[in-house]
Amino acid sequence: MLQFLLLVAIGASVCRGQDQAVAASFSGLYGGTGGDEFSQTNFEIVGPITGMKIWTGILTLHGIQVRYGNAWSSVNGAAWGTLVQMDLEPGESVVQVQGSYSYWVVTSLTFTTSLGRTFLFGNQSGGTFLALPPAPGSVLRAVSGRAGSYLYAIGFHWGASPAKGAPCST
Repeated sequence: MLQFLLLVAIGASVCRGQDQAVAASFSGLYGGTGGDEFSQTNFEIVGPITGMKIWTGILTLHGIQVRYGNAWSSVNGAAWGTLVQMDLEPGESVVQVQGSYSYWVVTSLTFTTSLGRTFLFGNQSGGTFLALPPAPGSVLRAVSGRAGSYLYAIGFHWGASPAKGAPCST
C-alpha cells in the first residue's frame, strides 16, 4: 500500500483570484498489476463526487464510472456484468472506503458516506483494505487505478470537501 500526503495549491477561481492551499492525499493502489493505468483526478475541478456506477460479476468488479457534479467520467474497465448505481444526496460525500481484492483483481468495494449510508459493490473475498482520509473533513475527491477487462486495482484521492471551502471575504 502506498500512502502519502501532498500539498496542492488550488488557485485561480477559488475566491476572487485568491490562492487557497488544500491538503490532499492518496491511498492505494489496492489490487493487482494487470490492465492499463487510469486517473480521474482531472474531474475534481468539475465538481464533487455525486454518484457511481460499478459493473460487477460473481467474483470480480468489472468497471467503474464516477459522476463529478453532473458530468460522468468515462468507464474505466468494462461495462459488462450487473450494473449497480450509487447516487449521493446534495452535500453528501464519501468518507471511507473498504474493499477486498485477490492477487490480480478488485473483488468488492464498500463506500460509507457523510450521512452514514453504505453502498456495497461485489462480494468480499481475498485480502481486505480500509481507506480513510488523512484529516477530519476530508472526503473522496477522485479515483485512479488499473483497468482493462476488469477493475484490476484502485486508489483513492482525498481532499477538502468542495462544500466546505474557505469562505470568501467581501
